[in-house]
Amino acid sequence: MVRSQPQPELSGWSVFSDLPQEALRPLKLAPGQPFHDRDHLPPGVLLIEQGQMRLLGLDQRKEAFTLQRYGSGELVGAELLLRGVPGLSLAAASNLEGSLLPAETFFQLLHQQPQLLESFVTVQPWELFAVTSSRNDPRHPAAQELLKWAQQTCELSGAATVQLLSSGSHELPIDGGNWLISTDNISGETPGTVLQSPCRVEVIGRLPARLLPLPSHWPPQRRIAPDISGLTTTTTHEAGGDVGPVSQPSPQLQREALEDWYGRLHQDGSFPQHGGQGPVEEPLACLRMLSRHCDLPFRRDVLRRILQDQRQRSSNGELPVQALAAICDLLGLRTTALQPNSVELIGRAPYPAITV
Repeated sequence: MVRSQPQPELSGWSVFSDLPQEALRPLKLAPGQPFHDRDHLPPGVLLIEQGQMRLLGLDQRKEAFTLQRYGSGELVGAELLLRGVPGLSLAAASNLEGSLLPAETFFQLLHQQPQLLESFVTVQPWELFAVTSSRNDPRHPAAQELLKWAQQTCELSGAATVQLLSSGSHELPIDGGNWLISTDNISGETPGTVLQSPCRVEVIGRLPARLLPLPSHWPPQRRIAPDISGLTTTTTHEAGGDVGPVSQPSPQLQREALEDWYGRLHQDGSFPQHGGQGPVEEPLACLRMLSRHCDLPFRRDVLRRILQDQRQRSSNGELPVQALAAICDLLGLRTTALQPNSVELIGRAPYPAITV
């Protein structure tokens, strides 16, 4: 039996205040129970009457983390359906009760009353995160840092709004600004693509395309703490006398520190060369060469601690191959394990590669 329609004081339901009772379906979820998984879109739009829900994304280790929380009186799933791009999931964070408007009914309602689309045009941090992360740019920050950037960007920009483009052909004028594509219904373009005006776009399907205004601070940058491990001072407490001078690192160490921040200083086409000795410094040197070759930031002290920790956790005191692959993933690289058993296969392997 369908419960009565939610009370008007529930803020999210004002959008659908004229819906008939039979259009809604009661829904209950236990803590941790998914509303939908990341490979599918939500089954509809949910009004949370009691309880909490989390919107989940994946970090660089493919582990779920919270992008946004929702509580009583909020509508959930509308923007996900309007984007039409899977990859995120919703799950109950507590015992939850709500009313579900099925997706097909939701789309029919928008077709009959297109003005309702204006209720879903505020740029949310999770959408900016999802669009930016879909670019798979190794220069972007890690997932949780990228989410913080999206939250700060939305806070600084105030109530930034999504531009909706209806089905058909559109000309963005020369003063139309730059936009991030959020949906997957623009012909020849993918989510995360930057549209620079003037340009012509073709929106396919019946739903409008969603364009997010390009943030003023674009692209997002990694935040890396300065490496001051090479700078040491001698204080009066340590030496029992006057303060000693700051020891200056060698030119080679200075050059490597700058490259860890800004990438390779001189691109002459050669492969970068770094050396190391020992079970930690040798793989560290390999990771640094990969970072320099791919022009990625390199956090030496953080990676050294990770390597030391992984080696201590190993049963035989050796660094596992899986750990190296995971660290490469942390750097923003994609790894593939190969076992070539002939010279021909070695010649066909993609390079650069770490040989163990």
